[in-house]
Amino acid sequence: PRKGKHVAFSLTSVIVLAFAIWSWNDIPLIDFTAYAPGARLIEASNDYEATDEDEEYEYEASTDQPIISLRDAFGGYADGILSEGENLLISVYEPEKLKDTEWDQIGKTLEAASAAGMMPVLAVPYLDAVPVTLGEYMYFADIKVLKTVNRSNGGATWISDGMIVAKWSRNKTPASKLAETTSKGSADTVVSMTSRRRTICQGITLGCFALLILL
Repeated sequence: PRKGKHVAFSLTSVIVLAFAIWSWNDIPLIDFTAYAPGARLIEASNDYEATDEDEEYEYEASTDQPIISLRDAFGGYADGILSEGENLLISVYEPEKLKDTEWDQIGKTLEAASAAGMMPVLAVPYLDAVPVTLGEYMYFADIKVLKTVNRSNGGATWISDGMIVAKWSRNKTPASKLAETTSKGSADTVVSMTSRRRTICQGITLGCFALLILL
């Protein structure tokens, strides 16, 4: 019996550790933020005229309302581009931490999104360390909002007519399958991906619970 308890404890520890590492390096299985798949974005420019002095507004509003306020190179609002059609938003909240190879991959993903008929959008908090070659895709957004939208630095988010459909970490964006992915439809994708992640989470929880019973 004691040996069995040791085995059960070891297996539980391994599962919990593996789950923690996986969650740290990937998108969380369950998204508890206002930007979870299925949420619809609110255009910040429709509800509030922000100023340079009001730096905290954007994030405070986004804690309970899904707002992604984008600004172009001239400081003008560009929120509307995410409210229409199919968009692939790549959010980079710490540009200086990405390697050249990772920027190259982001560039290829943006090109793949354009080829798939999507609007490619690269959102960054500041210009430092962002390759000049990606300037045509670039918009500016609040760093805290970018971290909340997609926890992966350089991760991709599919937004369809203002609705958040799916998220991928930087290393798992299906660049070569974007056309196939979007052809499945936004509503069906939200349901299937959310259900699959919840099923995985429930399976892990039940498995750990069953092993703990043996302790």
